[in-house]
Formats: sequence, structure tokens, C-alpha cells
Amino acid sequence: MFLLELIKKHKIIAGISLLMFIIVGMIIFNIFNIKRSDSPANPDLGISKFLPSSNQNNTFSSLQKTVPGKTTVQDVERTVPRILKKDVLPGGGVQYSFQSELISRPNQIQTKNGVAVFEKELIPENPSARGYVLISTYINSLGKPEKIIKGSNFYGWSINTYVYPNKGFAFIGNPNTDEVLEIHIFKPLSVEDYVKMYGEDINQNLQLHNDDPISNIYDVGSIIKTENFRGVQKREVLKDGRVKYVVESINPARPDIFITDKSGIVVYKRTIAPNSSVSLTEFVKLYGQAKWIFKGSVFYGVNSVMYIYADRGFAFVASSQSNVIQENISFIPMRIEDYVNKYGDDIPTQP
Repeated sequence: MFLLELIKKHKIIAGISLLMFIIVGMIIFNIFNIKRSDSPANPDLGISKFLPSSNQNNTFSSLQKTVPGKTTVQDVERTVPRILKKDVLPGGGVQYSFQSELISRPNQIQTKNGVAVFEKELIPENPSARGYVLISTYINSLGKPEKIIKGSNFYGWSINTYVYPNKGFAFIGNPNTDEVLEIHIFKPLSVEDYVKMYGEDINQNLQLHNDDPISNIYDVGSIIKTENFRGVQKREVLKDGRVKYVVESINPARPDIFITDKSGIVVYKRTIAPNSSVSLTEFVKLYGQAKWIFKGSVFYGVNSVMYIYADRGFAFVASSQSNVIQENISFIPMRIEDYVNKYGDDIPTQP
């Protein structure tokens, strides 16, 4: 009898222990579940892990401010910071321009029938900045784009537009640096309609070296077929295997410079501007204000200024007194730090 009671007693204890274990387990599960639900739906992960192809919210960047077809005009006007301009479009829509990385190219949101239909966001150049992303990151996430179109009116001939029309997404990128320059978000449509509606920056007719006002037989991207072309004063093989050509110019004290890669393709060109060169005002009006401006020149002195469009592959030196361009520089688009390290020998100070 005593043994039977002991067994019954232990069964009760075991049952109570099991019940307590279940209750504690449920409490722990709820705590972790609450913590997960408090996390942001789209955390900024350096833009490396968002965007599977099944994404239903059209979220392509942590910088994105709208979801085409869903975000209302009221949402745009209430939440978008630093709206610079509001324009009525010919088709009846409205375009909002707001502050971006470049003064000459603002971010934009277009609305129609009360909702957002298109958004353009410029991507920061700093790898540690929120929203920075590489071309390869998008392609790894989304697969190959349906269309890649070369030529940009703003960024230059070597820049591509990568279009995913069925996903309502496109981006402009520099294939030489793998960096994304800006993104476009819109309601899904065909490639043709994207180009027609939102592709005003696309220009497939741009020629190599189109950004350089000074024409020459050897432009950036072209191949030097002979080492003895006219005016060569010196040929030098650099430490990294590139070849530097010092060429006669209109200024005997300041020769033109050509640098080629190992295969003979021109990657850098500096030419002295003729007296009939365009003025600084005309150049800025044509290309927009430079993002990087260096005051002073080792060669020209303190009254000259260098204007660098590193992500577009060109720069120029101008006199701050006469407003006349003194020399033109073109190169394969790159980061400003790389330009300064490779070609900044005439820069006396940091910007």
C-alpha cells in the first residue's frame, strides 16, 4: 500500500513538473516572438540582402520613399524631406524634386491620379553610407536584367542603365567600378514604355569621349595603334604596366598626356585647351556643377581651380579670374579618391 501511494505521489509531481515546463516554454517563445515583431520590416543591411524576386512591396533600397501605385500624394508631401520644387507634368501628373547627393541632379518622385508612379533616388558614393550598393549585388539578387542600355546624358557614354521592367525597377551604374549611381522604381511595364516614360537620361548615340570638348584621334576607350603617333615626346612604362605618352601641345611648358592600359586602350587623357575654348560658365551650364572642386594648381598657380566629375569620367582646370578653361581631362569613370591617387599630381590641396 505504501509503495502504491509513493508511485501515485511521484506521478503527480511529474505531471506538475511537465506542466510548468510547458508554461515556461510558451513564455520564452512569446518573448522572442515579440522581439522579432518589434524589429523593422526592412532593416538597412547595407543593401546586400533585401529584395528576393518574390518581394511584393517593391522595396529595392533603404533610401526608397514610395511604393508605386500605393503611396499617396499626401504621403509624399508629408514625409519626403527637403522638397525643392513641385512641377505639373504635361500628362497631368506632378513631379516633386528633392535634395540628393548632387545639386545638379535632384531626387524625384512623380505622381498621377493621386498616387506615386515613379521614384528616382541617387545612391551615395561612400561605401559606409546608408543605401550604398553595387551592381553585382542587384544582379545577384534579381538575376540578369532584361535590358542593359549604354550611354547616359548626365553621367557619360560609358555608363549603363539596367532595366527590370517586369519588377518595376531599373538602375544606372558604372560598370568600371561596379557602383550603382541611381535607382528608378515604377509600376511594372515594358522596356519600351520605361524608355519612353522615364528614360530621358538614356542616349545610345553618345560617342566615346563625348564629354571632352577637345576632339582628338585618341580618345578614352580607343586603342593607340602605333607608339609613334605625331607629337610624341616621350613614352614611359609605369610601375603598374600602363604606358604614359607625353605629347606636344599648344603650350610647350605643359605637354598633353595620354595613358593606356596594358592592352593599349586609352584610360586617361589630358589636353591643353585652345584659346577658343568654352568658358567655365558655358561648361557648368552644359554639365552641371562639379561635385569636387579643388582650389589652386601646382602648374597654373593659386588663381586656377580644378573641377572634377569623377563618376562621369572628366575634369577641367579653369582660371578663377578670366573664367576661361585651361585644360581638359578625361578618364575612365572612377571614385574621387582613386582619381586623386592616380592623376592628382597637379592638385596642391584637398577640396
